Amino acid sequence: MAAEESSQWLFTEDEVLSAPSIIDGLSPAEERCRRAKGVNFIIQAGIMLKLPQLTLATAAVFFQRFYMRKSMVPEKLGVHHYVRSMPSNPSSLPPHTSWNLPRSKSHGNLKVKDDSLTFISLEQNIAATALFLATKTEENCRKTKEIVIAVAKVAQKNASLIIDDQSKEYWRWRDSILLYEEVMLELLTFDVVLQSPYTILYDQLQKLGIEYIKPLRNVAWAFLNDSSLTTLCLLMPAKDIAIGAIYFAAKFLNDTIPDDENGNPWWELLGGEPDKIVRAVGVLAEFWSDNPLKRTENPYGEAASSGDDLDRTRGRSEGASSMALSSPDAPSMNGAEPKNEQASTPIKRKNENGEEEGVVEEPAPKRQKSEDPSQ
Repeated sequence: MAAEESSQWLFTEDEVLSAPSIIDGLSPAEERCRRAKGVNFIIQAGIMLKLPQLTLATAAVFFQRFYMRKSMVPEKLGVHHYVRSMPSNPSSLPPHTSWNLPRSKSHGNLKVKDDSLTFISLEQNIAATALFLATKTEENCRKTKEIVIAVAKVAQKNASLIIDDQSKEYWRWRDSILLYEEVMLELLTFDVVLQSPYTILYDQLQKLGIEYIKPLRNVAWAFLNDSSLTTLCLLMPAKDIAIGAIYFAAKFLNDTIPDDENGNPWWELLGGEPDKIVRAVGVLAEFWSDNPLKRTENPYGEAASSGDDLDRTRGRSEGASSMALSSPDAPSMNGAEPKNEQASTPIKRKNENGEEEGVVEEPAPKRQKSEDPSQ
């Protein structure tokens, strides 16, 4: 069972703006851009490895947390999210600074055959390490060789690239991942069991009685996908992120969610706080206004939110929400799941060149047994 978020991983906005990379000279906008590109790297490699979205989200959280403890600025002896090169004057490094990564015996044999590896650029791919660690913690393990080949292909932007397991490229990635796994575990204080907003989302939709509303479910799921590119996981717990996803989905679809039987707002039933709900959408709107990944579509362009805007998502009338009444995928009167429900819903993303990055499948909600023996 996932543990509650530790207070050590929840930060204020001022604390996020005082991350090590920003203190070392990066602008907040550049730091956000590098974080987003690192998480996007995780997503691309994860799609190639056919990993579940929950595993990719866990890797993204590891990546975001890592850089609240470590700098991206190489000149400050930090760890860049993707590449760090050999300095022009290694003797200028402080004493006891180990720049060369430890190499395996097989790589040592390879190095003897190839003198060009003496002054090699060392690729420190923290995003790849986060993905490698997440496959273990989420029990969606892949062979180290498969992960190394996938991240190497994504780095080269060539999905058909052939990576031999005795090539220089392969051993750069392999040694980097295995070395920085230990560093990452130490900086994360071995706190690697997370609550997933994806799991919480479905529990909340069921509590509201709207888990069969596919349009709302899909939009909320896409919100969670996009949130992994931002620092939202550092600002609030997974529960509040999931509630924010439901709010954005209702707002995006211009529809309402019914109050509870006592006439209280739907978010109170889920234990949500209006300020956090509105802020969750605000973080994504701000991120997409900067658009560091240069995507053409901006679903949050009109997502300015306020307390009044949140209140408009309440369905004060008796009975089910208008979405439940109007959706063709709403459950039948006897509670049976519609027979035309898809097993999963593909969510497509496009990169900055307008090309489809791949398809990440949203798992279908849990089936409920029909009480009608005829079905």
